[in-house]
Parts: sequence; structure tokens; C-alpha cells
Amino acid sequence: MKRTPVLFPAILLCSLLITAFVAPHNYRLTAQQPGIAATAQIGGSVSSSVSLPTVDYLSPVESEIISEMNLARTQPKAYAAFLEETKKYYSSNQLRYPGRPVETTVEGLIAIEEAISFLRAQNPLPPLKVYKGMSLAAKDQARDLGTSGNTGHKGSDGSTPNVRVGRYGDWLNSIGENIVYQAATSARESVMGLIVDDGIPPRGHRKNIFDSTYNVAGIALGERSNLGTLCVITFAGGFTEKLAGGAVAPNGKPAARKY
Repeated sequence: MKRTPVLFPAILLCSLLITAFVAPHNYRLTAQQPGIAATAQIGGSVSSSVSLPTVDYLSPVESEIISEMNLARTQPKAYAAFLEETKKYYSSNQLRYPGRPVETTVEGLIAIEEAISFLRAQNPLPPLKVYKGMSLAAKDQARDLGTSGNTGHKGSDGSTPNVRVGRYGDWLNSIGENIVYQAATSARESVMGLIVDDGIPPRGHRKNIFDSTYNVAGIALGERSNLGTLCVITFAGGFTEKLAGGAVAPNGKPAARKY
């Protein structure tokens, strides 16, 4: 019987490169459109989290995952310390957290060391701003994956991330999506898993998190009977929410499609 390796830490990731049981992959599409600027105050030492404004369309766990990604983006060198802490739990390619089942990774410490080196060399980036429309697009795919039994970025209706985001507004520059199956028990473990990208040499999930052209995001959690909790994260260079009654930008001009 073929054994499916457990990706760090106890999550299965989704990418356009189809392999074995679940497709480890990310999604990215670029459009030639003007970008938007984003600014943030970035501290010198690592804090426990980067807080988001309270919004009624995100659950506490969804907010925590976005906050954790923003912590990694704004303080990458300090964030490397969290990965350093996991090294002591590795024996070859096995991850042995106290009181938890042994997890078999693909690359073992090699992937951890590579991720730490990446973080230490990475320049700080502004935090991602969350939009309701981006999160609704993520929810569409999370719900679809939960009910259809499919995997990947293509919806059962044939939609791709750019189409789903386009239902709720207009995106700028580029658009991407990360999907996590069998999400980890904490926001930090989920984000560390995306950054390590164990068994996925292109490191597409990490690239999405640290893509300097991405300024906005959306997130949604879902459930799937055979995989437990799944998480869909959308990224874009910018986003204008579709207003009630039609796609109209805040300046009163029609919001042009970017795809």
C-alpha cells in the first residue's frame, strides 16, 4: 500500500503540480495593471502577533492565521526563531512533538534549515490587508472542496481563483491562492508549514506569502469529512469591493475587469 507522507507540520498543501494523493500546490496569475501602495510600521523585535481590526466576516481562527502570516511578513528574521525551536523535535525525517503522534515528513531538517535561511535573508514586507470580497471568494472554494470531494484550485463549476474573486470585486496586478488540507492545530503551525513547504521544491506557498506584489488577502476555513479542516487563502496586488447594485469604484467610475 502506498503511504502518503505527512507534510510539515501535519498539513497537506495544494498546488497546480499534481502529485499522489493530494496535490501540493499554489496558484498564481498575473495581469498587466497598475499596482497599489501599502505601508506599515515594522518593529525591530518579534511580537507574538500582528493584530487585525475586528471584522464580522472572519472567525477567530481565520483572523489568527492572517495575523500569523503578517507577523512572518513584517518580521521574517525574528520569525525564523519559531522554526529553530522545532529542530530539536526532528529525528531524521520524523517529527516527534511530545505527546503527539509521530509525523513523517518528506525532507526532514533539510527543509527546515532552508526555510530558516530564507527568513533570515528576507526583507520585511507590509502586512496584508484583508477584504471581505477576497474572503468570500476563498469561502466559495472552501465550501466547494468540502462538498465535492475535489482537490485543487479549479472549482466544480470550472471557476479559477481570478474568476471567483471577480464575483466580489476587481483585483489588481496579480492574484494567487494557497490551499491547506488537514490544517494544523494552531495558526502558527499552519503558517510555518506553508513557509517550510516540505516536499514541494518550488516553495510556491511560501512565495505567495512573501510575494512583494501582494498587498491584500482573504481567507476561509471549511470542513471535509476525510481531511478535516481545510483552509483557502487568496492573495492579490490590490482589490476594490463590488458595491451593491453593480461594480462601481469609490471614485464613481465603473470598476473595470482585470482579467
